[in-house]
Amino acid sequence: MPLTLLPDLGDLLRLQPQFNAGTVVEALRFLRVSAALWGSGMDPDHPLRDALPAARVDITDGLVGDWAWADAEHTQLQDFLQQFSQGRERLRAAAQAESALAQLVTAPLSLTRACHPEVLAGVQQAVRGVQDALDEGPGTRWRVRRLTELAARLGDAGGVLIVPLDDLPDLLTLLPGAVLPDLIGFQPGETSRLRALADRAWQLNEDDDLSGLLDSLSREAGDAVTPAPNWTPPPPAFTSRWVTWARPGPCWNAPRTA
Repeated sequence: MPLTLLPDLGDLLRLQPQFNAGTVVEALRFLRVSAALWGSGMDPDHPLRDALPAARVDITDGLVGDWAWADAEHTQLQDFLQQFSQGRERLRAAAQAESALAQLVTAPLSLTRACHPEVLAGVQQAVRGVQDALDEGPGTRWRVRRLTELAARLGDAGGVLIVPLDDLPDLLTLLPGAVLPDLIGFQPGETSRLRALADRAWQLNEDDDLSGLLDSLSREAGDAVTPAPNWTPPPPAFTSRWVTWARPGPCWNAPRTA
């Protein structure tokens, strides 16, 4: 069985109506798999860490190490480069590349679209832009080393590997035989719709129709992935590997256990 690389947006799954945690669950069902290898981040609040077990999808951990130290080194490098004019120019170039990537992942995006060559080429270009500006090492949070170690841990494993979208192009090169998911004919369904509605409730703005949204939520019975709603205080802002986003209002927070 070949290794299929399924892209992940991390916490930004909450912002994409057509590519959310429910969509990923439905894609795995479409691919007829009930287990997935975890090659994404170690955030315990990642939307899929609850959604997959709730959908009875087994997660195999142990492939991704703790790279918090690389984040610390990256911050130290930024502080150092800020002291010099040439360093600030390099940081601006890297910021432009990261901004291009952020635009890609925050624009309306479907899971199928995320696997399209045009999108993957844009992702690759942004990643290379950061590497060109800051060089491989602390500037890229040791990206090449991290992905090389992941590839070594995988060996000749088969199945479905969930990986961050920006890692996907390089992993296709590092993992001979790895393929993109065959999503021909795939369409997000009810599980995706319910999760999109719940995620939208996390993003209430002052101009939103609160009573209308509450009425919509009250009519939903929920499912295993997105149980019936209960209201909680607003959760904190989150910072993904691409953007920082603050949830501005009340949220519909599903229970954290299936």
